[in-house]
Amino acid sequence: KIGRRMRGLTFAGRVLLGGSALAVGAAHALSGSRLAHAQPPAAAMRMSAANPLLDRSFFPRFADVRAEHVAPALDAALAEASARLDSLEAEVEVEIAAGRTPSYALLADGIELLEECYAGPWRTVSHLKATKDCEALRDAHAAAQPKVVEFDSRLGQSRALYRGWERLQADGAAWAALTPAQQRVAELQILGAQLKGIALDGERKARFNEIEQELAALSTRFSNNLLDSVKSFSLRLDKAEQVAGLPPSARAMLATSARTKGDADASAEKGPWLVTLDQPSLMAVLRFAEDRALRETVYRAYITRASELASNVPPAERAAQDNGPLIDRVLALRAERAALLGRASHAEVSVASKMATVDGARALLEQLLERSLGAARAEHVALCDFAGVELRQWDIALHAEKLKTANFQFDEEAVRQYLPLEAVLNGLFALVERLFGVAIAQVEPEAVGAQVWDASVRLLEVKRDGEPAAYIFVDPYARGGEKRGGAWMSQVRQRSRALSVDGGRTPCLPVAHIVTNQAPPTVDADGREVPSLMSFTECRTLFHETGHALQHVLTQVDEGHVSGIAGVEWDAVEQPSQWMENWLDQPAPLRGLARH
Repeated sequence: KIGRRMRGLTFAGRVLLGGSALAVGAAHALSGSRLAHAQPPAAAMRMSAANPLLDRSFFPRFADVRAEHVAPALDAALAEASARLDSLEAEVEVEIAAGRTPSYALLADGIELLEECYAGPWRTVSHLKATKDCEALRDAHAAAQPKVVEFDSRLGQSRALYRGWERLQADGAAWAALTPAQQRVAELQILGAQLKGIALDGERKARFNEIEQELAALSTRFSNNLLDSVKSFSLRLDKAEQVAGLPPSARAMLATSARTKGDADASAEKGPWLVTLDQPSLMAVLRFAEDRALRETVYRAYITRASELASNVPPAERAAQDNGPLIDRVLALRAERAALLGRASHAEVSVASKMATVDGARALLEQLLERSLGAARAEHVALCDFAGVELRQWDIALHAEKLKTANFQFDEEAVRQYLPLEAVLNGLFALVERLFGVAIAQVEPEAVGAQVWDASVRLLEVKRDGEPAAYIFVDPYARGGEKRGGAWMSQVRQRSRALSVDGGRTPCLPVAHIVTNQAPPTVDADGREVPSLMSFTECRTLFHETGHALQHVLTQVDEGHVSGIAGVEWDAVEQPSQWMENWLDQPAPLRGLARH
């Protein structure tokens, strides 16, 4: 969920938080003043490049990227972006000195084009770090990040560009000639510069930029520690009583994990079984395992990840992976940054780009607490009465499942048998086609000139009136040790007039990622592959992320800084995703996706 909160930030804000969900995506370089091959690849020839991060193809070359490509690609991309910024600033200064108002096209298109120089390669690197993490890629990311943040700060603090935007906003006739989307771009650019410290000088500006660098590094360290802590835990079970209560699908999943770690003969029926802290494994144990000691062990390992209490990390390594001091440091730096910006707190900085106010957000939280606490306590008492014992945290999920079965005859594990991933996707496509009048089909990546970062990733083509309108990558399965947990949607590229290859007549098409972490297919005792069976909760997650993706790829806005998910306030960004979730509660869509 954290990743989705990144929407609405400028690229500047996203980089400072260290490669978040929106800081992953497109890899493309500039040719002249426009992106090469910014249209569907069926009409474009792939430009070969020794460094895949500098390839000008429509799709990033995910499969070809290696850690050693990162430094030279980012150095080249930042050098080009820097030269473009120098040129753009000079043009704007000439316009202002001559008493003219810089045009919207000069400012907005110039900024978007130079951003793509380095945003493209950087998003690809950050996306691969989130989905195919390894030590070499981490090191390359860490080495490049300070350079990206430094240039991003320079761009956000450009006095020439800021004066240009202010001049445009103050020119009544020029402002009135802009579309609402263009006015929104200008307003966001002005606000973004203010939040980047445009008003600071001297030591205060230098300190602000030091804080930005440190916050970016801390965010990356935090994510690395969390992933490493999850990766360091595994629990091998070899007795049938240890997996009592686990449904066949869960035992098959744990046996598959055991086989990947060297137990070649592991089976769902006889074991051994390997428990990890990846979400499918974690939730299977907490919701179904009758062994209370096992549930407690797994629960404690999960909630103490990357902390001083992490029992699954050797004491000598615990301090290095402890995120507690990092959190303290982040809070201190955020407070200092807010003070430099003349704000009372980081909360005021945060809501500056939102619809809410600090007081309004606090009042909402208090209202939610008042309305929900009594009901939560009553439900907990009822659950304890049902269980017949006083429940601890590691008991809640198990007995909640039993209560649902007893009171509502709802067995989520039985429901899985009707929700194989392929059937759910087909039902989802049919629903989207009925709602929005577009066609969605899975295509072979090679057929459209695309690459994927893992063999399990699939590519969807969205067509409107028979013509390609967008593409969506779907990465559905958990991959312990290399893919961070959770679910998120992020952009590969945005719909954009400025990035068009035909002078703006046809905008660059949008591309998105959907990333989830459900259980992969398993193999039964007879060697037969059992498809990935989804829980109803996992279906809701997929629909949720699809809602985000649809907002991005179905946009009709051609201004890249506010098309799709770009420029949307954080307290509005969840509306399309939650709206999409609601269709799962309707009988017709359910009938369209449920297949045994």
